[in-house]
Amino acid sequence: MQKLNITNNTTNLFWPVLLLLLSWSCLSNAEKVSIAAGEYPPWLSKDLPHNGFIAQVITESFKASGYQTTFTFLPWKRAYADAKKGKYVATAYWYPSKDREISFIYSAPLTNESTHFFYRKDNPLKQWNTFSDLKDYKIGATDGFTYTEEFWNAGEDGNLIIETAMRDELNMAKLVKGRIDLFPVEKHLGINILLNHFKPHAAYLIDFHSKPLFSTTGHLLFSKAYPDTLKLVTAFNSGLKKLRDSGRYEELLDLHIIGQY
Repeated sequence: MQKLNITNNTTNLFWPVLLLLLSWSCLSNAEKVSIAAGEYPPWLSKDLPHNGFIAQVITESFKASGYQTTFTFLPWKRAYADAKKGKYVATAYWYPSKDREISFIYSAPLTNESTHFFYRKDNPLKQWNTFSDLKDYKIGATDGFTYTEEFWNAGEDGNLIIETAMRDELNMAKLVKGRIDLFPVEKHLGINILLNHFKPHAAYLIDFHSKPLFSTTGHLLFSKAYPDTLKLVTAFNSGLKKLRDSGRYEELLDLHIIGQY
């Protein structure tokens, strides 16, 4: 009869269990980072797997530096205001703006994006070079979004006809119905809205101009009112660099492009 080696079997089981317990312990003891976010599918949303590409990049970047993240989804203006007060470590995610530099520190770029004018095919935007080429169009804009300072100034000066709505989906609906002529929105976001919020025959009515209104980068904004902000910015940027250097960022981006979020 073969003699059982209880000691060796116990030892073989001991180390994996110990490593697993240590891993759980480190995870539970990791400092938690609270982030206020806005709905921005397909990039960021409480309804997407992992809360979307942007949220997963943020989560994995912080994890690489030893932090856990929690996301709270709020209306954009509230997310910004609450983070500005220091209620959250940071808010995700925003385009550069001089005004925001007063209250926030920008992370390294999370994305490179371009915003284009969407239009109805039966009322096409054939060509434009300056805002004067757009003066006869009624343009929808989403309240709280950056666009550009020149864009908003042109509206205030009366050189552009700008009509605001609370959400991108509302602006796209107004465009589909012909209540506005143009709607500037990030290209991937605009396509996502059409595919997910409208019937195919309605989505077919819409196209976008190849010339971008602007191209920019998206950032995590760290509140200057939150303690240890500089330490957290450094930790996040370090983790994001690790993600990029390892190829993991590109892997997640590929998943985003093929619609896996």
